[in-house]
Amino acid sequence: MRAGALIMAMSLAGPVAASAQTSSGNDSSPQASLTLLRHYTTNALDTPLQLDDWYTQLRGSVASKLAHDLGTTGVTANINAKHYDVLSIENDFALGISTDTTVALSENFELRGTLAVQMAEEGDELLLGEDAFLGIRTRMTVMTAGLQAGLRLDADTVLAMEATASREKPEDTQFENDIQPPLRLDPDRDRFRAGIKLTRTHGPVSFGAYGTAGLMRSGQIGFLPPLEVMDYAVGAHAGIRFANGAVAAGSVGLHALELFDADFREQRLAYELAAEMPVFSRFSLRGSLKAAFDPKTNDDPVATWARRMELEAGYRHSQELRFGTGLYLERRENLGLETVELARGLYAEAEWQINTHLGLTMRVDATRKLLENFGLQRDTVDVHMALAAKL
Repeated sequence: MRAGALIMAMSLAGPVAASAQTSSGNDSSPQASLTLLRHYTTNALDTPLQLDDWYTQLRGSVASKLAHDLGTTGVTANINAKHYDVLSIENDFALGISTDTTVALSENFELRGTLAVQMAEEGDELLLGEDAFLGIRTRMTVMTAGLQAGLRLDADTVLAMEATASREKPEDTQFENDIQPPLRLDPDRDRFRAGIKLTRTHGPVSFGAYGTAGLMRSGQIGFLPPLEVMDYAVGAHAGIRFANGAVAAGSVGLHALELFDADFREQRLAYELAAEMPVFSRFSLRGSLKAAFDPKTNDDPVATWARRMELEAGYRHSQELRFGTGLYLERRENLGLETVELARGLYAEAEWQINTHLGLTMRVDATRKLLENFGLQRDTVDVHMALAAKL
């Protein structure tokens, strides 16, 4: 097996997914997908203020891949648009394009470079009181570049390396009905990340070690000064596939966070566990547990420590029809804001693969979110139906 397969399949910061699959990349014909979703929610806002609404969402992508002497080059364009029936201040729109080139320099060494740009406009609101809010809208451009490398050291050992850089450039926030002039509410952010992962495979078992490091630079905004936050993690990972089709994977290590030019440093034990197993002939169980810093979030100017547990039970009635139900629990500590967010949810869904190109999904979610420090609670029930087409 060539090293490039692991470039695509391995995650540098998480456990090895024993069931991961990758595309062969030999089909050069354009691939397109389109999903049309109709959604009802009892709370369209991101606040405890309850306002129900319907919205329509359109997600689509077009991808083309070209094979050449050294490897392949692909280009993907995608769109994601959400339109509310009543609360138009919550409408969102995103348009992106990305390209990636994979080059096989030898039988055991492969490089993959990526470039992407996304332009988005997001609607949100500011809570002004118990029953009043003001709509806001912000445009943002995100540019990302990355380089991945896969090196097969011997028949059973692979070394994967990755480096990425991104820039988030928001514009001034627009206020509903131009109630006041546009104002900058979000800072520019630069993110840099590098990681390395060593994996050795012995039959159905894989194991190894990983290390990652990241730097986030946030520009000055209002009273918030410029920030530079460094995070890094080291640990071990392992995965196993059983004869009955069950898979399990996990990682454990130390995750540290440091704020430059300030007396702020934290170290915590990070872990990630995931397992999936068949029960009888048509039932399956899946579960995951994760705890780590979330330096990519924009919910906090510094970072968020997140812990999340998920459980799901599935029943496949036939190859085309599947039912599932599950729950999740999550706790997020916003280190800069010194707030704690608690969330829990239940869901049930049905998936029908009508034919090779068309699929239908129906899902119901019930969630509860609590901002612990202020006692603000947000309860929501969401119902949606999605029609997905692959061309």
